[in-house]
Amino acid sequence: MHSSRSKPARKDDAADDDGDEVDPFELRIEKSGCSTQHYAVQDCMDEHKDWRKCQDFVAEFKKCIDANKKSKEPRK
Repeated sequence: MHSSRSKPARKDDAADDDGDEVDPFELRIEKSGCSTQHYAVQDCMDEHKDWRKCQDFVAEFKKCIDANKKSKEPRK
């Protein structure tokens, strides 16, 4: 599967509890509830250097993001 790895360096004006700068993209991923899938894609790309070998991880990430978007849409 994928190895556990630390989050990428953060860049932004805001700071978290550790004093690290917070990247708005990282915050969006965390709030989406899909950070595990996001980091799985990153780990796969780091390992294989070929996005075609990571399509299962990409599909899972997309599925999670799509489900998150649906849950935030106003009900009709």
